[in-house]
Amino acid sequence: MLPLHILLKQLTTLQSLTVERLLQESVSFDSKVLLVFNSMMLGQNADEIKAECHLTDENYPKYERPIYNCILDLYGIKALSAKDNLLIETYYAVNETVYNNEDEKAKNLERIFHQLKKYQIEQESVDLLLELHKLHLGTPLQAVYSHLYDKYKKIQQANNAAIKVFIGLNKKLASYLKNINNKDLVRKMILDYKLIRQINNEAENSTLSTILNVSKLLLSSIGNQKQLLKENTIDEVALLLNCKDEIENLPFGVERYFLQNIIMQVELLCSKNKIACKDNMNHLRFTEAYNFCFPSEVFQQINKDNKVAAELTAFRKKHSMPQLAFKRAVGRKINSFSFSGDSWSIPST
Repeated sequence: MLPLHILLKQLTTLQSLTVERLLQESVSFDSKVLLVFNSMMLGQNADEIKAECHLTDENYPKYERPIYNCILDLYGIKALSAKDNLLIETYYAVNETVYNNEDEKAKNLERIFHQLKKYQIEQESVDLLLELHKLHLGTPLQAVYSHLYDKYKKIQQANNAAIKVFIGLNKKLASYLKNINNKDLVRKMILDYKLIRQINNEAENSTLSTILNVSKLLLSSIGNQKQLLKENTIDEVALLLNCKDEIENLPFGVERYFLQNIIMQVELLCSKNKIACKDNMNHLRFTEAYNFCFPSEVFQQINKDNKVAAELTAFRKKHSMPQLAFKRAVGRKINSFSFSGDSWSIPST
């Protein structure tokens, strides 16, 4: 999961005020949660906040969680399935549930870990495994949970590293869209993709695989690097559908939301039916969410295409333009991806 202070740092001023208001409505006025939030907004790190607010490593997550929940509320992200709710259950089982004894806690955490594996989202089990390791100190299971913790901690670190590279790739992609002839930028984006691929090879899991495939899709569909599709002998449509499925199966949270926003924009951009896609547009998701620094120029192009499609529709209705001719016109005018700045207009009557 992206560190909370990173998520807060990417909020607009209005969004920060909204999160603060949501917090004030959900906790008492003297709650340390508000102190933690204000300290994070001032740029203090976790160690500084713990010292200032007299918190420990054990209870600090309890003061972060309400802030994270408010960010979920800000974006309208809700847990809608058993898989989604399992991650929420995991947090509370580790940090807030009161147990009669350690044996009861261990059995519950072991049950949840098996559920995480069932849904193939066990990459989110690091805190749970650390707790199980503590609970089994001095027993034969200590070595088992020590091994599992080390394994999934490595995966967590790999995922965080890949997300960092992915953010860098998106920033380069934004620069590329302003100068598509910059070969140095293309080279650097390819290097980012290869680095993500290398990280995936070393610590493969569903999150890394998804980031890798989305990176390939962006470079192929927006960066015009079609040669990447030859790696798995796949076309863009199949890759797009594969990315959508992978994202839907990711763990619940803002990361999945951001990737959903990215893939929706790519789908809208590449769709041959611009008019039907207009209903799926959501300015909040595409222009105000962090989305791992995905270029805003993409949404601008989608808006432009939809405006053109609307003009074509009006022109067709006014002049009883045959459906086939209309489709050809749409294909000629808007079914391409270009940031050259060229414009065109419907003939006036």
